Amino acid sequence: MLFLLLGCSLGRFEYDACTSNEACRDAFGWGQICGAEGLCETTEVPARCAQTWPDDLLTSATEYDDSIVLGVNYDRTDFAYEVLAMRLAIIQANEQGGLDGRDFALIECDNRDDERYDELTQDEANVFNTEWLADNIGVPGIIGPATSGRSEAAYQVAEPLDALLISPSATSPALTDIDGLSSTDTDPGLFWRTAPPDSLQGEVIASYMVNELGASVVSVVYETGPYGEGLADAFIENFEGIGRTVVKRSFDSASERDEAIAAAGGGGFDQLLFIGSEKDDLTALFFAAGQLEAFTTEEDPVGIFLSDGAYYIDIFEDVADQSVLFDQVRGSRPTTIPGIVYDAFAASYAGAFGGQDPSEAGFTAYAYDAAWLLLYGSAWSGYQEGEITGTGIGRGLRQLSSGEDVDIKPSTWISVRANFEAGVSINVIGASGELDYDSTTGETTSPIEVWGVQSNGSGGYEFTTEDIIQP
Repeated sequence: MLFLLLGCSLGRFEYDACTSNEACRDAFGWGQICGAEGLCETTEVPARCAQTWPDDLLTSATEYDDSIVLGVNYDRTDFAYEVLAMRLAIIQANEQGGLDGRDFALIECDNRDDERYDELTQDEANVFNTEWLADNIGVPGIIGPATSGRSEAAYQVAEPLDALLISPSATSPALTDIDGLSSTDTDPGLFWRTAPPDSLQGEVIASYMVNELGASVVSVVYETGPYGEGLADAFIENFEGIGRTVVKRSFDSASERDEAIAAAGGGGFDQLLFIGSEKDDLTALFFAAGQLEAFTTEEDPVGIFLSDGAYYIDIFEDVADQSVLFDQVRGSRPTTIPGIVYDAFAASYAGAFGGQDPSEAGFTAYAYDAAWLLLYGSAWSGYQEGEITGTGIGRGLRQLSSGEDVDIKPSTWISVRANFEAGVSINVIGASGELDYDSTTGETTSPIEVWGVQSNGSGGYEFTTEDIIQP
């Protein structure tokens, strides 16, 4: 494994050897661990966690002793849009004075499977990153992971270390009670998300297939794990509940995925509902469907319905050779409603990142909101509890759904700080929409968009909105 090394910093307690990383952080600051000799030392930094904001956070650590360091645990290639949105929120908060003069900083760990880093699989890297951020660096909050299965695994590591996770895109209903059946001020929970659970999305897909697509028999092909199983179950309950028929097949490997797609292409189905969160699985779907007559016939081809995991324009650019299939593609996702808050975010995002359009990925606005919410929770914890902890951030997130309306944007950060210093709750409206958290479940809701894909007239593709269904 490749390592970078922070500046040398050895220390010894006056009377006793250290016994925990936390004790070393209390004595010497973030990034300090208790070494094998009972001495506090600076942690080694794995190459997959070397990306930071500011860029020199780890190489000039002593200059950032007073910074509030937070973590990111994401695939920085497949979810590049979202990671930039998180960084934008940190930049904007610091431009507005940080938290009483203390700047925020990010360590952006990459959880992808990449031999240039090490030999870890993505699932192993996901757990490794979480533990390193929470235990070695001591971050109180982590944005990510992106997917439901990895969020579940990361939570098991983060919870004992009092690190809060907030995911922009882990939508499995199975995660609703991962940190308890109810959220309270005493026990606010350490898993939060800005996207709603998929129970509503499953209902919308079933209704749209029947009423708009005339489907009566559907093949459901889904990845194993909380995301695929949760959304598949929600759809099946609603679709079969109105007398329609479902044939379902799960996959946990490329061969199982391809067999399931081939079975759907054998005929007898109106629609294929494909539920996957990995881009490799989604591109493979199109290459496989392009070889099957049931999908390519000109007379009544099987439709392809996709879930929110497919809302990345890069996927369709990568399978442009199969564009003959795009007319029969529909998908769903929690949507963002254009308005003052989203427009301000989109303009700032484009300005910061070379004109890039955040709407080309499905959860960019949700990632921006997740970062800001982590900052808001940190402010509440710092003001009301005298320190920033995962549990304190969770208590802060319970203060965001009642009181004065506050838009999530840089100009309101001073107002948020003032309210939280006074112990006053606010009602936040984000770039992704209203973040109206249920005081018991800790979940939010969102309109569901049904989308399609078409040529943009310039050799590429763009998403179209077919319908928006309010919760």
